[in-house]
Amino acid sequence: MSALRRIRAMAGWALLRTARSSGDLFWILVLPVLVSFLVANMLGGSGQGKSMPELMVVNEDQTAYASAMIEALSTGFDVQVVERTAAEAELARGNALLALVLPAAFGESVEAGRPQIELLHGRSGVKREAEAQIRLAAQSLMTGDSPVFSDLIHETPRGNGVNGEFEQVRGVFGVILVFCLTALLIRGAVIHSEREKGSLQRIISCGVSYWEVVVAHVMSILLIGLLQAAILLTVTGILGIPWLIEGLWPLIWTVLGSVFCSAGIAVGLAGFVRKPSALQMLAGGLPSLLAMLGGAFFPLDVAPAAVQQLARMNPFYWSMEALSGGMVYRGLASQAVPLALLFLVGVCGIVIGIQGLRRTELT
Repeated sequence: MSALRRIRAMAGWALLRTARSSGDLFWILVLPVLVSFLVANMLGGSGQGKSMPELMVVNEDQTAYASAMIEALSTGFDVQVVERTAAEAELARGNALLALVLPAAFGESVEAGRPQIELLHGRSGVKREAEAQIRLAAQSLMTGDSPVFSDLIHETPRGNGVNGEFEQVRGVFGVILVFCLTALLIRGAVIHSEREKGSLQRIISCGVSYWEVVVAHVMSILLIGLLQAAILLTVTGILGIPWLIEGLWPLIWTVLGSVFCSAGIAVGLAGFVRKPSALQMLAGGLPSLLAMLGGAFFPLDVAPAAVQQLARMNPFYWSMEALSGGMVYRGLASQAVPLALLFLVGVCGIVIGIQGLRRTELT
């Protein structure tokens, strides 16, 4: 049997052994699908069928003008009239971003031609659209016209409307990245586990060279990562994740670059971390840490400047840049640099890992 056939046979056997293990299938496929489904529901979808946004109003004026203001706002909001203390408490808890206060002199300010209102903001954001609609309603009290709240159309730079789909895709893709790197790190520890059990020595004693075992090990890591990503994307797509909002190729390039990079990281660490338990500990914490610091679950625009600069050394950051470049910006032209860096990290990791595995003493 030629060396190539032996390598393919060992890599294929690794895949088959993984497929036959119910525990491996749970961690590689079942749990990621469940977490992805949970994240998708939390982030929401396209926004179709959603009710009007809620707006808390504190009416301290109690005049006809205040009542007219609340009635005008009711055409664009689900208005909840509350006390000031209740509004401030909801804002402090993060349950709302904005509250409107109609002060005691609101009616007089309308008669004077300069409506005076007070806006209470929460800690986590400013709703500019809501502010504009509130000002429009206040101006309508002076003109006597009914305010018309136009729906704003959100478009990506590629000219396609995206009403929340990309945020959903970003979050679920971040989950897939975490579980992909976790699975590959655990798979990278297998060669050390086989050495401790003596099965690696038995394979070599049958005439298989050590470099063939290493190459087969690297191939199995790549194949498991690609198959895992393909299955997870297919299953989550069936469950409603809009992976193809900008076509198939932006997704394919992002997946190939991300999986190859993750495989390189797993091989590189396996080459220098000789204890399976240590690799398993890394698998339990490293992927989640990279995802949080790399903007896999939320845009880094809200993070401190130092965190944003540090993220540029994070492979997960470049995976998300490749995803946004393909789905939001100019397609492959925007993906070129992130993909090049991902493949570079993957190649370096595989080369370093193979060198480390080759130096491993056989006992």
